[in-house]
Amino acid sequence: MTKLLYPTLDLFLYHLSPEKFLANLPDKLQTILSPSLLGDKPDYLPLLPPAGYNDQFYPFDSVCKIGGYSVDGYYYPVQLGDTYALLFDCSVDCDLNYFQQLKNLATQKADLGQTWMLSGYLDSPKDNPELIAHLAYKAFLGKEDQQQPKRSKFLDATVFEIGQTPQDWQNLSETNHIVIIIYPTEEHYKQNALNFYDSWMRIFCYRHKIIWAYRETRQLKKQLAEDFQASIKELQNLPQQTNLTKLRAALERSNKTLSNYANNLNYLRMRQAVIEVNLHNYRETLDDITEKASQFDSETNLTSFREFANLVSQKYQKQIEKDYSSFSPGLGVLENITNNIRGIVEIEQVEIDRIFQETVETWGVGLATAGITATAISPFVTEITKPYFVKKPDQPTPYWLPWLNLSVTILFTLAIGRCAKKRAEKWVKSRHSSKP
Repeated sequence: MTKLLYPTLDLFLYHLSPEKFLANLPDKLQTILSPSLLGDKPDYLPLLPPAGYNDQFYPFDSVCKIGGYSVDGYYYPVQLGDTYALLFDCSVDCDLNYFQQLKNLATQKADLGQTWMLSGYLDSPKDNPELIAHLAYKAFLGKEDQQQPKRSKFLDATVFEIGQTPQDWQNLSETNHIVIIIYPTEEHYKQNALNFYDSWMRIFCYRHKIIWAYRETRQLKKQLAEDFQASIKELQNLPQQTNLTKLRAALERSNKTLSNYANNLNYLRMRQAVIEVNLHNYRETLDDITEKASQFDSETNLTSFREFANLVSQKYQKQIEKDYSSFSPGLGVLENITNNIRGIVEIEQVEIDRIFQETVETWGVGLATAGITATAISPFVTEITKPYFVKKPDQPTPYWLPWLNLSVTILFTLAIGRCAKKRAEKWVKSRHSSKP
């Protein structure tokens, strides 16, 4: 037999952005929830008001049928600290071949992560849960898939976990984390529905936060390496730069690279802390699920979930610590490179200032001498340029005489100023050459 009774599809979605979280919901539900998203960040808070709703669930109000069967479903929004979570549940009382149609009803998207849960119960204890899980997965994807699921036990049900870790760290949106739970009886199925959905909501949230934070560290590692190489290249190209404007541009780029490097190094440590906190919460929730399940006199051993926790502690955390230790010395190297460039810029600026000062000194001497000379000779210019003829007392002064006086004054001033400037240049050079 290959029959799965009451096949149910649950989609757990997690958001960091309240706007994207609300966009997944029907308009009426958005209106209800919007005011409640502006308050505190509680550890766990179902967001729907009790009045008018069944245990804070919002019914799936689309009227649709699959294979002639009505679809049941609901939305269950929850706030988990700084994360907004949504459970979309839909089920139909027919066979497992309709999992893909149920999937098409779940059009919501997540910016932090999502988990699909396929579940149902066996028609007979003699049915093979592994075969039924394979058929359910094939129906869900609409094709065959070669991934090997990891197996666990929960309330005597067989649990298959697929996509435990992402294959592509650059594009988590393409990652499907899928959990298939085949319950042996209807009673076991109902025990999960009544007692464990909040726990699943939590543990999947912590898992996705860990995956998100580790993905961030992979991007930070790449950026740190690129910034370090860019700074080394800047230093290698420095001898070719003699223009002060280009040197200042190189200093500005180096300062920016240094700032980015320091920030990314801090972000790397912060993401490590995010993983540490969420791994702790993940393990605690896993222990809570196991302890709660033990009360129902059934077998529960979530092996694959514990394997994920071990993977995070033994690989992810150690890799981040190694990356931080490797890139930390680079901060000092980049600081030295930036200081070297700054020193070269300052030396070039001092040299330009010195040349400018010498120019001012030499021209200053020339202008001062010329000014004194002009003042000294001006009384004599009239006599020097006086006409050789003797004008009569009532005869007016020729119109060209003032202009002649001015021209002679300027010529004398320029000649003497030029001579003074040359003497000043020799004096400045001798003064600088005598310095040790």
